[in-house]
Amino acid sequence: MGVYSLSEAWDNELLWAHYTNSHTGFCIEYELDDLILEKSKTVIFPKIIKIIYSEEPPVYSLEGMDNITFDLLLNTLIGTKSIPWGYEDEIRILFKNKGKQEINSNAIKSIIFGYRASDKDIKKTISLMPNRLSYHKIEIANNYQLLKKPL
Repeated sequence: MGVYSLSEAWDNELLWAHYTNSHTGFCIEYELDDLILEKSKTVIFPKIIKIIYSEEPPVYSLEGMDNITFDLLLNTLIGTKSIPWGYEDEIRILFKNKGKQEINSNAIKSIIFGYRASDKDIKKTISLMPNRLSYHKIEIANNYQLLKKPL
């Protein structure tokens, strides 16, 4: 199966530093209801797994297996990470097949470019995307807060 990992936060400095090549990339903002449309036939569940951050990994024993549902097992095995990862505020969508997945393009709401994204990369990305999207670029306020400024 495939796992699509997302974050609920667009304004987390660490996410921008770790996953966008130090603010030179971009973030895609989705409408999650459109992203997981059941009619797309690619999503196992029409629901999202919200990651739980825990000090201990999930533990199962053969004695308690009668009380464990497939849904609970999947949620805890795929939906649990250690506490240091909590800054990601992660959610996951499960797909029937691994690898590249086609998504509903209507699910894309906007593109947010990092504050170091080049004008050339911004123009190229916008030229490849639908006209209906909104585009923003990150600015950093004096208090380190990330702001989303329209382009």
